Amino acid sequence: MKLDKSAIKELEKTIKQKAKAYGYKGINGWIFAKIGDCFADSVSVVVNRTKLAYRIKIKKLSYDDLFWDIMNMPDNKLQPLSLRANGAFKAPGITISEDEIELDENLEAIAETYCSVVTSTVKSFLDNNSVREYVLSKESSPYAPVLKCLEYLDRGDTESALEIANSEISKGNCGGFSNEGKTFFEWVVHYCSCKQ
Repeated sequence: MKLDKSAIKELEKTIKQKAKAYGYKGINGWIFAKIGDCFADSVSVVVNRTKLAYRIKIKKLSYDDLFWDIMNMPDNKLQPLSLRANGAFKAPGITISEDEIELDENLEAIAETYCSVVTSTVKSFLDNNSVREYVLSKESSPYAPVLKCLEYLDRGDTESALEIANSEISKGNCGGFSNEGKTFFEWVVHYCSCKQ
């Protein structure tokens, strides 16, 4: 079934309302929550007016703070929690699920299903994994080197972070981020040199 534009807007509003019951907040297609020392978020988008596609991610809250310090954007730490979900410059997260939900006229049920899936997926991941250990041993996305640098720096291991950063620089990998003419990994080198 295809939803019209007004139904899609209503679905987005309903998801935001339902998210509250699950301890999540909503903004512009994202739902997110601070869970202990972690941050979970999910972005959803209506595809061809027939499906709700979503991606669920998780990361340590400290990764964003480190990321902003490294990238010379410390003021971002003063911004609302939502910046960790929908900001252009934020630490990447571990993608723990991507899927779709077929749409129909029962917007309440769709919103309920979506919020339930997000929260149960995040809970299951956290019950069975340590974000810190997952980043170092299992993460294989293109952002794995960025996440590993952040994890090592979070542990105070600048030597390991520098080793990754220098290796990625030699490969021409910018890490997907740049600011003031420096790539993420160049900023890591600068950050680590200031810490020594």
